[in-house]
Amino acid sequence: MKTPKTASIPPIQRSVSLCLGLIFLTMGLIGVVVPGWPTTVFTIIALYFFKRSSARLENWLLNHKILGPTLRDWDQNKWISKRVKIISCSCILVFCSFACLTVNKPDPVRTWVIRGAILAGGITGIGYILTRRTKPETVLAVILMEEPIEAEIVA
Repeated sequence: MKTPKTASIPPIQRSVSLCLGLIFLTMGLIGVVVPGWPTTVFTIIALYFFKRSSARLENWLLNHKILGPTLRDWDQNKWISKRVKIISCSCILVFCSFACLTVNKPDPVRTWVIRGAILAGGITGIGYILTRRTKPETVLAVILMEEPIEAEIVA
């Protein structure tokens, strides 16, 4: 479906974007049922490709009952709610710990290299999440963020 946003994009690029969006959406939906497999990251990437290919799928994702609120927060403001940050970091910590404890190769050097790679990935993921803006708790905070308040200094 051509929209003003996608009309300027060549048809082949739109088709490739649509295919990539569907692949990443599938990967995100797998993450709903497979523990440790990320959902939000893949759906954000899918949204990126749907913005370049299909307004219908973009709107479907943004208005989805479960995925929509988090995707809208990211799409419109590039922020993550405190609740999502806590859940995400906790999941990364649990799954990285579990993965490190279950890796046991006959060669101790290989075991520690794999554990180091797992820990580096987990630390990178947690670092990325914690350095993103946190969604304000109230509507008033959002209004205050959008309009800077100038106060008079009375001497």
